[in-house]
Amino acid sequence: MFRVCSVFTTIIGNRRWGVKLSASLLLLVWASTVVAAPDYTRQRELFRVADAALAAGERDALNGARTALRDYPLYPYLAYRDLHQRLGEFPATEIQAFIRDYADLPLAERLRIQWLHHLAHNQRWDQFLRDYQPSDNVTLDCLYRRALLSQGHTSAALEGIESVWVYGHSRPPACDPVFAVWRERGGFTQERIWQRFGLAMAAGQDGLARYLYNLLQGERRTVAERWLAIHADPGRIRRLDADQPYAADLALHGLRVLVRRDSVATAPLFDQLQARYRRASDPEWNALQRQLAVFVAARGHPGAAERLAAIPEPWVDESVEAWRIRVALRAQDWPEVLRQTERLSATSAQQLRWRYWRARALEALGEPGAARALYTELASQRDYYGFLAADRLQQPYTITHHPSAVPQNWMATSAGSALLRIRELTYLERDVDARREWRHLLNNGSPQALRTAAVLADRWGWHRQAVVALVRADEWDDLTLRFPLPYREQVVSAAQTQGIDPAWIYAVMRQESLFQEDARSSANALGLMQILPTTGQRIARERGETWAGERRLLHPPTNIQYGAHYLRGNLQRLQTNPVLASAAYNAGASRVRSWLPEHEPMDADIWAETIPFFETRRYIRRIMEYYVVYGWRLGGAPPALHALMPPVRPSNHTQ
Repeated sequence: MFRVCSVFTTIIGNRRWGVKLSASLLLLVWASTVVAAPDYTRQRELFRVADAALAAGERDALNGARTALRDYPLYPYLAYRDLHQRLGEFPATEIQAFIRDYADLPLAERLRIQWLHHLAHNQRWDQFLRDYQPSDNVTLDCLYRRALLSQGHTSAALEGIESVWVYGHSRPPACDPVFAVWRERGGFTQERIWQRFGLAMAAGQDGLARYLYNLLQGERRTVAERWLAIHADPGRIRRLDADQPYAADLALHGLRVLVRRDSVATAPLFDQLQARYRRASDPEWNALQRQLAVFVAARGHPGAAERLAAIPEPWVDESVEAWRIRVALRAQDWPEVLRQTERLSATSAQQLRWRYWRARALEALGEPGAARALYTELASQRDYYGFLAADRLQQPYTITHHPSAVPQNWMATSAGSALLRIRELTYLERDVDARREWRHLLNNGSPQALRTAAVLADRWGWHRQAVVALVRADEWDDLTLRFPLPYREQVVSAAQTQGIDPAWIYAVMRQESLFQEDARSSANALGLMQILPTTGQRIARERGETWAGERRLLHPPTNIQYGAHYLRGNLQRLQTNPVLASAAYNAGASRVRSWLPEHEPMDADIWAETIPFFETRRYIRRIMEYYVVYGWRLGGAPPALHALMPPVRPSNHTQ
C-alpha cells in the first residue's frame, strides 16, 4: 500500500522524478477509505474540456457545461476562471455573488484581492470603496487610502498613516502616493524620520537607513552617520566620546552586533560601557544584559552563574530561569538546582521539564519520597520527561492511544467538500491549487473537520499533512496517524544492513522531513532523512557506489539507506551512544565533541539538557521520545531510554 501512497504524495507535493499518477492508482487509494467517494469520471472529463476551452477564450463552454457540472466539486474553479478572464468587463455583481457563494473556498479571497487590484489599476475608486474590506494586507490598505484621497477624503486617508510609515522595513510601492501627500502636509518630521531610522538600523535594513539618513538634518544627521559607521565596524564604540550626543545609543547598537558575534569576548566591554554611560536601569541595556548572560551561559563560561544572578528581577524571563538551572546541572550542584526550581514562576514550575529536574535534585539530596511523588506524576505522561521519570521508578511507560474516526457523512462536511476538491485537483495534477485548498482547510477548519481531514489524508499516504492537521486540531493521542509507518520495507532493510533499530530511523525521518520525499532545507539538505549532497557523496564513496548527483537523494530507498549509514557512522564515532549520534545528526559531530564533558562522565539526561543550542536540545528530546513511540508502533516492547542514554564520557574517550 505504501508504494501507491508514495506516488500520491509525489503528485500532491512538488513533482519528483517525473512520476505521473494514474486514475487507477488513485482509485485504489480511495477504495481503502471507510466510505467510498463518488465516481466523478465523466464530470472530470467534461471539466477538463470546459476548462481548456475557457482558457482559450471560448466562454460558451461554461454555459454548455453548467448543468452537467453544477454538482461537481471543481465547478467553482470554472466560474473563477471565467470571472478572472472577464475582469476587464468589470462584472461587479457577478464577482460579489461569487465571493458570497464560495466564501469558504480559497478561490473567494483570491478573486477578491485580484478584483481590488484590478479596480485600483484602472482607478475605479468608487467601486473599490464599495468592495474593500479592512485587511492586514499593507498594499490593500494603501490602495484603500488612495481611493479615499481620490474622493477628497484626505483626513480619513491619512488617519493612522504614521504607524504604516514608521516601520523598520520598506513599504510597498502602492503606499508611495499616500506618503507623498502626507509628506506635503508635514508628516515627515525630523522626529519621525529619526524614529524610523532607528527601527531600520535595529532591523539591519541598511538601504532603508541610508535613505532616511539623507532626509535627516543637523545634529541627528551627524549622529546617523556615526551610527552607520559603527554598524559597519562595531569596534568603534571603544573610541566613542561619552559626551557626544546619543553616545550611549550608539554604544548599545555596537554591543548588540558584537554580542551576536562573540558573547564571551564582548562581556567585559558591556560591563565597562554600561558603567560608563550609567545604564544599569535602562530597559534596552537590561534586555541586552539578559541576552548576553544567556549566551555566555550557553557557551559554558565560568562566570555564567554570576551574570545570570545579576539580571534585575523585572528582566528575569523563562530563558534566564532555564539557564540558571542548566548552569547548576552542568556543575551537578543539586542544592542550587533545587533552589532555582523553587524560584521558578508559576507557569514555568508546571512544565514537565522543571518538575523532572526538581525530582532529580530531591533524589540526589536524599529525599526519595518527595522525588518519587513527582516521578509518579510525570510517569503518567507520554513524553520524554515522562519516560525518563518512569525509568527512575523502573516502571513501564504510559503510551496512550485513541484512534480518530471518520464520520459516515464526511462528504457533507466542510472538510469533506474540501477533500473532494483536493482529490479532483490531484487527479488533474493541479498541485498548486490542491495545496492552497489544504492550507485553507488547516487555517479555517474546525477541530472535527481537521481530525476528519487527518484520517483521510493518512489513508491517502499524505502523512505529513495528516500530522499537521492533528496538531492544528490539538489532537495528540492518535498515535497511528501521528507516527505512521511508510516505507516500512526500506526502513527495516536499512536497519538490518546497518545493525541499528528501525525505530531510530523512523524517529529521525519523522523529525527531519515528516515523511516529505522532496523536502529541501535552507541548507540544501534533501529528502526523507535530510542528507546534504556533500554528505551523500561521502556516503556513496564509503559504500563503494558511484555518486549519481543530488537528485539521487530524492529517491526514498537511497535516502533511507544513506541516512541509516550516517546514523551508524555517528554511533561508531561517538561512544556508541545514540544520544550523541542523534545530536551529531542535527548539529554535526565536531560540535558534539566540543560539548562533551571535560573531566568526568555525565548522565546523558544532564548532558542533553545543557546542550548550548536550543534546536539541538529540542531535537534530542523529540528523537528519544519518538524512538520509544516507534518501538511501540513497530509491535515490540518500547525501548527503555536508560538503555538508549548511557553516560556521556569526557572528550578523551570518544573513540
